Amino acid sequence: MKVSREAPNRSKRAQPRSLRRRGLTIALSFVLIWLAPLVARAEVDTIKAAQVKAAYLRYIAEFTTWPPEALGEDTEPIVLGTIGTDPHGVTQVLERAIERKGLLAQNRRLILLRMPEPASADFEVAIAKCHLLFMSGSEGGVERWEHVHRMLADRPIVTIGEFSGFSLAEGMIEFVIDPGTSRVTMHIDLEAVQRARLRLSSRLLGLKQGVKIVRSPVATGACTAGPCDGGSPDAHFGKATPPRQDRSLVKNTMRGRN
Repeated sequence: MKVSREAPNRSKRAQPRSLRRRGLTIALSFVLIWLAPLVARAEVDTIKAAQVKAAYLRYIAEFTTWPPEALGEDTEPIVLGTIGTDPHGVTQVLERAIERKGLLAQNRRLILLRMPEPASADFEVAIAKCHLLFMSGSEGGVERWEHVHRMLADRPIVTIGEFSGFSLAEGMIEFVIDPGTSRVTMHIDLEAVQRARLRLSSRLLGLKQGVKIVRSPVATGACTAGPCDGGSPDAHFGKATPPRQDRSLVKNTMRGRN
């Protein structure tokens, strides 16, 4: 009678495979344990960035001067139009604050207006109601902005965006996150602000750690926008105390404290 030797051989071959699987499982567990805090921190940083951006939006509404005819009666609200799907949750933060207690800017109600797509027929009607326009970092932001920019034609509307290159494409204010510090900085094109007959207060431009001027009308000899009353914008940065980008900035700004 022949004795089969195949079963023991299979068992011997199976052992290394089993050990390898077990080793891979353990290694993967260690990787997941190591990554978990990083993922959690990234989520926290994303939430914090959204809160800071929302606070800055209200700050911009508070410290912008529009032509008198743009705001209307004292009882009229300041309207912030939003474009895009808001992947980073910025407008959601504002919406929750408005729903809870309302927000004021310049002693006027600050309200949000969800904008239709720029290519739609309703966009022209909606844009006429806006004083500020926030373009979120959703897909197709650059193409949307090119279309919106043509339609705005230097209307007195503050344009804010959070996709890369916005302030270099004649957008007025771009939210930029420093990869090293996770700090939110506003890159501002003062020349675009001037063309729209708007003024930004030195209290906004004076946020030394929160503002970078990417283009200034000072270079062209024009001193009608921003803090251009006798020097470059950098000369006025000391006039306002730069806030730390922590809970106090978000709490104070969202409560209406400047």
